[in-house]
Amino acid sequence: MKIKNMRILKCFLAFIFTLFMLLVGQILWQNYAVNMPLEKSLQSIDGVKNIVWNKNSRIAEPIQIEVSLGSVSNIQKTYKEIYQKTGEVLGTKSYNITIKDYRTPELENLYNDINNYVQKAISDGDFPLLAKKTEDIAGQVGVNAEVFVDEQHVYVQLIKEDTSLYMVALRHSNGNGGK
Repeated sequence: MKIKNMRILKCFLAFIFTLFMLLVGQILWQNYAVNMPLEKSLQSIDGVKNIVWNKNSRIAEPIQIEVSLGSVSNIQKTYKEIYQKTGEVLGTKSYNITIKDYRTPELENLYNDINNYVQKAISDGDFPLLAKKTEDIAGQVGVNAEVFVDEQHVYVQLIKEDTSLYMVALRHSNGNGGK
């Protein structure tokens, strides 16, 4: 009877040790194969100040990545670079990127005034009017404003002194709502 109990104990200890080693291996892999390369890759982009991201415990949920930007000259170029480098590190894992800026109530109010033109341009494709109206409205209050457009997004950047507001709006919807 003691021999049988001893075998069960050894099997149990081997099982616990194996689970422990697998957990340690997973933590090391996550840290050295994902976390560090992602942070290093994103930190190399001009204008990126900080990266905060949560690693969801649920496999099906996307990883939430928040990137704090300082002053950038072209939000479209910076956003695409962030998106590309994140995709290179995370591969097929799903993720959402949120841009954090240094906005003020003045810039938020200005963007609210411009947002109607952004939505109109998305619906009717009149992006030259959007760019002109954005520059006109922002110029009245001394804010540097730029609009960038590509196949997927409309980018608006508003900069005044040390403050900035960056907005990325989805141009096309697949019927499931925006991103």
